[in-house]
Amino acid sequence: MDNSQCRKAAKRLHEHEGKIQLKETSRVQCGGAGGVWVEAWVWVPWTEVEAERHARCDCCGLECPQHRLTTPKDLALRLDPNGVVPAGECPECGALAYLIE
Repeated sequence: MDNSQCRKAAKRLHEHEGKIQLKETSRVQCGGAGGVWVEAWVWVPWTEVEAERHARCDCCGLECPQHRLTTPKDLALRLDPNGVVPAGECPECGALAYLIE
């Protein structure tokens, strides 16, 4: 069986427009007697990539995904001049939390 047949079978079984995409140049690797591995592209929206960013609370040290933070209240009163802008408020204690680089 040649690589183009493997790619065609993978497209027929797994390709989903806008979600999973296989190309004519996708690599094919032997997976043993049961089948082959065919390289594919998977679509990931930026909103999901951002959801993987984590922040650390400046007070209690909690580390959590950025999407769990709340919008800071009275931010202008809580910032130092030329200070780093926080990612949000800690969901546990309400202190400011900053992105972990």
